[in-house]
Amino acid sequence: MCNMMKEAGGINTKKASKIKDSQLFGIEFDREIFALACANMLIHKDGKTNLEHLDSRTQEACDWIKSKNITKVLMNPPFESKYGCLTIVENVLKNVPRNTKCAFILPDKKLEKDKKGKSFSNIALLRKS
Repeated sequence: MCNMMKEAGGINTKKASKIKDSQLFGIEFDREIFALACANMLIHKDGKTNLEHLDSRTQEACDWIKSKNITKVLMNPPFESKYGCLTIVENVLKNVPRNTKCAFILPDKKLEKDKKGKSFSNIALLRKS
């Protein structure tokens, strides 16, 4: 983010404002983390830049993702299987435009099957490339 703002000519430029207003998006499910993220953005005078309090496993989140013109994804889904990590990744991949560059921060064990036998190979991680 810092490099992006430097390349835009600084945080107070029109280009930086455009980036913050219409090119950065986020979803957070946990209510407390969402509140902390919003507070952090307000402290740093970013406002509540396109951060939504949604569950990435739901159709509502899928529709929200689909409604944006997302070109890059950097995501850190919850690692615990009870939160449906694979479902979250799959929902993102199914709802961003084709050729979107995606990077997911995952522990090594996520490359194995979950309790339902679902694995990353089954959701075609490279489908969007």
